[in-house]
Amino acid sequence: MKIAIVSLGCPKNQVDADVFCRALLADGHETVADPAEADAIIVNTCGFIQSAKEEAIENILLACGYKQQNPGLKVIVTGCLAERYKGEIAREMPEVDAVVGIGSNKALPEILRRVCSDGAGQIESYGPKTDMPLGGRRVISTIGAAEPIGPKKLLDLLIICPCTGNTLGKLAAGVTDSCVTMAAKAHLRNGRPLLIAPSTNDGLAASAVAIGTLLPRKHIYFVPFGQDDPEGKPTSLVADFHRVADAAQAALEGRQLQPLLLGGQ
Repeated sequence: MKIAIVSLGCPKNQVDADVFCRALLADGHETVADPAEADAIIVNTCGFIQSAKEEAIENILLACGYKQQNPGLKVIVTGCLAERYKGEIAREMPEVDAVVGIGSNKALPEILRRVCSDGAGQIESYGPKTDMPLGGRRVISTIGAAEPIGPKKLLDLLIICPCTGNTLGKLAAGVTDSCVTMAAKAHLRNGRPLLIAPSTNDGLAASAVAIGTLLPRKHIYFVPFGQDDPEGKPTSLVADFHRVADAAQAALEGRQLQPLLLGGQ
């Protein structure tokens, strides 16, 4: 089956899309860039802010619009919007064939088979987030599960990618109220590198203080970053995610990948 994947929002969403894309390819499907050529369209949504919700809804409607030329087309909605507005999407968009929470992404090959079966009707699936596969292991999703990273010395390198302004502020202040910040604190106790890939709309505003606080700290490194939209979002800073691998290697060698500050992306 030919599948078009439309992934919206932050780099984390793209990582999620990459994971379920590999699962679909392993199941024998192929991906296409043009939705008009697809047998199924998967819209991986973001629902963090109002503009992201509007973009997601617009893309869902566009995907459903292809059914006019291809009545057999299947449209599957996953991602943050599907997780937060489960009932609303299913109820208000009957053209959507399946609404899939992020915890059920690993089941997309099976869900795709179900929506293609005769008389399937609309399918909803919301698996627990702890079932999300990553490297063959379950995701660490609680503060308690993250704390042993320190005493057990589980990691050589910890990467926070993307790192939001909220998380930057908590790291700078030493706040450990999430699994991410606890993982960072526990990992740094071992004197091992922490790599941060910032992605924040206030990097040159409120989050600038946090970045400045973290830059001189031992064992903390950054993925090179710069302004992604100087005219439209003059305070926004985003890491160049293509440089994560190089930045990780440099961090393991105890050095900051240069140049750290990039020109407009």
